Amino acid sequence: MKKELLLCALPFALLACRGEADRKGQEGSYPEKEAAVRIGQTATTEQYRETGLEYAMAVQAALGKTLQEKISKEGAPAAIEFCNLNALAITDSLSRELGATISRITDRPRNPQSAASEGEMKYFSVYRKDLAEGHTAKGLVALRENRIHVYYPIVTNNLCLQCHGSPGMEITPEVYSGIKERYPEDRAVGYSAGELRGLWKVAFPEN
Repeated sequence: MKKELLLCALPFALLACRGEADRKGQEGSYPEKEAAVRIGQTATTEQYRETGLEYAMAVQAALGKTLQEKISKEGAPAAIEFCNLNALAITDSLSRELGATISRITDRPRNPQSAASEGEMKYFSVYRKDLAEGHTAKGLVALRENRIHVYYPIVTNNLCLQCHGSPGMEITPEVYSGIKERYPEDRAVGYSAGELRGLWKVAFPEN
């Protein structure tokens, strides 16, 4: 079943993905080949990709709904406080409910806990190349530490820039002050709309 990604809630948005998207001429660039060697490029791989997308969307929806309400009622500074206090707890709770480990990773972290590992950094290059060339994104499936991991892009839109744009421009002094207070080593600013902000990571239990 094809999935058209829709969710664009601040501070992150998933790039439009299709579970059955065709990448003619691009297959060789996909890190999923690492997993394909072990589990086979079969319906099982697509099943992981589809299920992982559903899980990432479920967490996106839960976080996005609360963030939208916070911003609507209290403004962008409330979103910073919410993310600092609640985002990881909500994500962990849904991970336990769904039976997979769901997280967001980035190569420019705000929260150090969201930093991508050295081995995951290459996935950012893959997705940035896709964005630059206008390809439709597809979940990357990889076998890491004997677990199936699926990665999906998080791409900025104009709303994201309230917290991830440039200080003094899209980010107001009040919001930037809140960011620096809670995340003194923040690296997650200076983005423009349409840039890769990070990746959803869904890690399935060992079989």
